[in-house]
Amino acid sequence: MRWDIKLKNNLLPFISIVIASFNRKDIIEESIKSTLNQQYKEDRFEVILVDNNSSDGTIEEVNKLFKKEINNRKLKIVSLNYNSGSSGSCIEAIKFLDSRWEYVLKMDEDIVLDSKCLIEMINAAKTSIYDGMIGGKVFFYKNRKKIHAVGSHLSPWFAISKGIGVNKSDNEVYQNIKTLDGVSGCMVLIPRSIYEKVGWFDNDYFLYYDDHDLMYKSLKKGFRHIFNPKAIGYHDTSTGNKRKYANSKWLYYSTRGSLLFLNKNFKKYSIQYFIYLLSHNCKFIFGLFFILFYSKIFNYKINLHYYFLGYFHGLKNITGYYNIDTKKLNILLISGGSGGLQLGNGIYNYSKKFNQNFSITHLINAYDDGKSTGAIREFFKSKILGPSDIRKIHENIYKNHYSNKSIIDFFKIRINIDIDFNKILKQITTKTNLFESNDTNIKYFLNAFNNLPMEIKKLNIIAINHYLKFETINFSYNDFSYANLIYASLADFYGSMQIAEEKIRNALNLPSKVVLNSDVNGFIFALTENGTLLHNEEKIVNYDQLSPIYEVFYKKEPLTKNDITKFNSLLNFEEKKFYLKQKSDSLPIISEIASKSLLDADIIIFSPGTQHSSLYPTYFTKNLCKILSKTNAMKFFITNIIEDNEIPKFSASDQIRQAVYYLNEKNKMSFKENQLIDIIISNKPPDNNDKYLSINLKSLEQLNLKKYIIEKVEKTNDINKKGIHDENKIVSLIFDSYNSKWK
Repeated sequence: MRWDIKLKNNLLPFISIVIASFNRKDIIEESIKSTLNQQYKEDRFEVILVDNNSSDGTIEEVNKLFKKEINNRKLKIVSLNYNSGSSGSCIEAIKFLDSRWEYVLKMDEDIVLDSKCLIEMINAAKTSIYDGMIGGKVFFYKNRKKIHAVGSHLSPWFAISKGIGVNKSDNEVYQNIKTLDGVSGCMVLIPRSIYEKVGWFDNDYFLYYDDHDLMYKSLKKGFRHIFNPKAIGYHDTSTGNKRKYANSKWLYYSTRGSLLFLNKNFKKYSIQYFIYLLSHNCKFIFGLFFILFYSKIFNYKINLHYYFLGYFHGLKNITGYYNIDTKKLNILLISGGSGGLQLGNGIYNYSKKFNQNFSITHLINAYDDGKSTGAIREFFKSKILGPSDIRKIHENIYKNHYSNKSIIDFFKIRINIDIDFNKILKQITTKTNLFESNDTNIKYFLNAFNNLPMEIKKLNIIAINHYLKFETINFSYNDFSYANLIYASLADFYGSMQIAEEKIRNALNLPSKVVLNSDVNGFIFALTENGTLLHNEEKIVNYDQLSPIYEVFYKKEPLTKNDITKFNSLLNFEEKKFYLKQKSDSLPIISEIASKSLLDADIIIFSPGTQHSSLYPTYFTKNLCKILSKTNAMKFFITNIIEDNEIPKFSASDQIRQAVYYLNEKNKMSFKENQLIDIIISNKPPDNNDKYLSINLKSLEQLNLKKYIIEKVEKTNDINKKGIHDENKIVSLIFDSYNSKWK
């Protein structure tokens, strides 16, 4: 089964060196230098650094130190916006390897290679009759006479693999090339044949046992792994997990990984399975005994929790990244517009910087009825809610976590009015000859669609087929969002916009969700103080007149032309107000999923934004105020920065009182401000500027809130960009307040 490793055209095999990094600014320079300074033909290897969203300036430091190497593509930087772990880094790196690659050298970022390491690994491969992984002799960085790792015997029966050479002084036993069941995963050369015939790393492990898993699978395929003592590396074990987390992270992931390895590689309830589990239980009991009796001496008290957690998570097959260091916080954003998206971005940024584990739920209404959204709601005869805000939030969440271009293109596609779009869609669903055109928009659409991942493509096909049932209806495309069509069609197909949201969220693997205040269909309209009717959401959003909005109303169906004509015939304001109240419907009851999300939340944030179109219609959902009064969450209210026609001449307390009016279902309920809101965060306005929301401290104090924070939270002083919140500053203030309460 030997793979041909003979020199092709007298060329050395091409090697891609992959380094996984996370917050290693202090040591990364020496590690990278050791790879670049290999005694190996310069044009026959490359170095790829996969950074797992470091927050300590690792990438900035690498860009500064290795500018020349980056420019000439000798060093490639893959900067992820999430932590993929050791295995995930290798999976991501595959996408960026030079097409010539014959081997991948996987190494940790705290490894420093001897200058002859690469050539010695290749020499071992050339002289061996096997085509397995190539390992070397890894010494401790600070004690270069003592061995850190050589390899291991991987028992097919027992959970405890026997390490070779661990903590041993170097001697003649470790001087010869030999085959082993496993080699050291912190510095291992992997031939392409394993990738092609066995597969690659499994990201379910995240850390530890990922290399163990791949080596074991290779053994079952007939590969044997090779140890070459002349291939030398030095492991700086004083850094990383041992620096900050002591043994906690190692204990959790290694314990969990061992059991994941069992579940993945052995037939459940086989003899092998039970023997492996029994051996692990013996190890578990011994470890528990050791911890209990020697905790004071070795300070292992903290590890008991991580040991149990790793054990039971392994049995339950909990995979991937799991933050063992912080409590997972459930954050609920009452939002709907750009203000909510900004804060969502701020929370993501905070989590990356401080390794905070969290989940975000966006609570919104879907009464949006703009140009594109309104057209498609009319197309489905008002049976569905508006998809636009859900789509925007999904897109924002996706961009914060992933970078798949085909998905990003999916969100960006807009349909031109002069395209026979139905024809294109029919050809896609029937798999007939695809529409040929020189039109760049059509090519862009087809390319984006064809490159979609399978799960989201399946949903697209379901949605398109459903939509085409109504193709006889004349539908006008005018700068139309394709994604809106998919969301809306799925909502009509499944009979619920919330179900459509869940289907798309799962297909995109989004870590955060969007929850609707109610899945009952609804439309909004408003009355201005001068008696003008704004008969739909689009009119409210685009309203820019001198007279402020007086009140916003809810209706299950849109106002008809006759309704509008009747309104316009009325002469005075009181008549108009009474008429609109009569035309409005009783409020929808809060959805079950929204209710549960509110009760499960640790932090609830009333985001800033457009009040009458996005926020107030969410607030005046029946029973929302009752749940807010019962929840144990800390509730923050972020006031707007700039006045507008919706909130003219408002102070911060005025905005809160107006919000509470709608939260109380327009005074049908009687909850006080301090029952619904705990903390206000408001921008400190500049002096002598009447366009900013004013701060009236006396009025704020009368609200009897637990706390009010008045700081500069505006992003810029640019006169043309007034009113934009600094999301990172606000989120820091929120977490500071939250953490101080429970410390």
